[in-house]
Amino acid sequence: MGKEQVYSCAEDIAMRLKEGRKYGEASLMVGAGFSKNAKSRGMKDIKPPDWGGTCR
Repeated sequence: MGKEQVYSCAEDIAMRLKEGRKYGEASLMVGAGFSKNAKSRGMKDIKPPDWGGTCR
């Protein structure tokens, strides 16, 4: 799946989430591991917490 197709799908999902009366209500849940592959911008020594770490 190309970058343009991913953004197109994300925009479609966002539109549907905003129009609850038309498409039905929804809740977005982010679980453990969501930020595991996240990359820090700017501060390379700061990383998202994981199960072994703590939030600071």
